[in-house]
Amino acid sequence: SSSRSSRFRRAAPFGGLRRSSFRGAMPESVTKSSTDQRNVTYQFKGEDHTLGNALRYMLMKNPDVDFAGYTVPHPSEPFMNVRVQTHEGTKADDCVKEALSNISDVCDHVLKTYNRAVKQYEKDKKGSRPMAVD
Repeated sequence: SSSRSSRFRRAAPFGGLRRSSFRGAMPESVTKSSTDQRNVTYQFKGEDHTLGNALRYMLMKNPDVDFAGYTVPHPSEPFMNVRVQTHEGTKADDCVKEALSNISDVCDHVLKTYNRAVKQYEKDKKGSRPMAVD
């Protein structure tokens, strides 16, 4: 809406991006509100607490990050804001991209582990015989 600050713009949903998107420029669905490279608020369109909390957690694991927090201003608006403050000499963009990449890596690992467990279950299930009931 026009009442929103001009520093936030509406963009396409974030959900369909591949991990490689995190290593280059920020996706279109992410906007920044600062020209200071160390203290930035990002706005993600189409995201909520699921990404917000995971991103905050991954950011705070980075020793170059002084502060990371997120808010979902209102449930009826499709926005999630993330505030990042970094040490001198570290760009917030780099930390956010690294955190998003780490989240993607964790998701890949969980998916691979799950798929292996399903295959093992199916294999074990085929090899076992049903119990005889008298």
